[in-house]
Amino acid sequence: MSENSSKQRSSLLKRFTWALLAVFSVGAAYGLAILLSILVVNVFAVAGLRIDVLNQNVASFVGNLLVWTIMMIVLLVPMKKWGILKNFKQELGLDRFPSWSDIGLAILAFFPYAVLSNIFNQTFVVLVPSYDQTQVQQLGFSNFTTQYEVMLAFLALVVAAPIIEEIIFRGYLFGRLRKHAGTVVAILLTSITFAVLHMQLNVGIDVFALSILLCLLRVVTGSIWAGVLLHMIKNGLAYYVLFVMPMLQ
Repeated sequence: MSENSSKQRSSLLKRFTWALLAVFSVGAAYGLAILLSILVVNVFAVAGLRIDVLNQNVASFVGNLLVWTIMMIVLLVPMKKWGILKNFKQELGLDRFPSWSDIGLAILAFFPYAVLSNIFNQTFVVLVPSYDQTQVQQLGFSNFTTQYEVMLAFLALVVAAPIIEEIIFRGYLFGRLRKHAGTVVAILLTSITFAVLHMQLNVGIDVFALSILLCLLRVVTGSIWAGVLLHMIKNGLAYYVLFVMPMLQ
């Protein structure tokens, strides 16, 4: 009995360690991507290519794309090279193309996400009197003067961000956590990590609710595509409210 208990504790400790390493790897990749992006910008500046002379919205687009690209490289390339992601496409949920069922599930999942987000937000309103659920997220895009700036913001926020974030969080992170810690723990840890890295309380609460649905879609479909589409719908609506509606008034 004692030997069995010791083996169980050792197994739990090993699984817990791997789960923590998966979470840490995402956080470390994000931090490293920001630092390397700053380094790249400074190198370009020395070479006479200064990003700060660009239009603010163009600079935000370039900066976001740089951080996302570097994060994908520093996180996923070593994982593939070291054999941690043995079946690369399958483990990231990229082993098939999007289907019509993905579209339908994404649309249906939007409603429970909205309800869950509202429940979490109202709970915080009651428990934390100083909580401001209306605080606007700083996205780096504002004061559009040309149509191409509007399109760059759309590409960054509604197209690129959902695809890249789903590959990293519901593809890599959720897949690793589920393998070592089980589905429920994987959903919670993935969603907490996703929320924390948004670095704003009301946004974090909202994306925590979103991530729960995104993880469930990954479980149900075995792919990230339904989650990508739900993420696009959510970001698309936010984009319309924040940027398109003010221009129409």
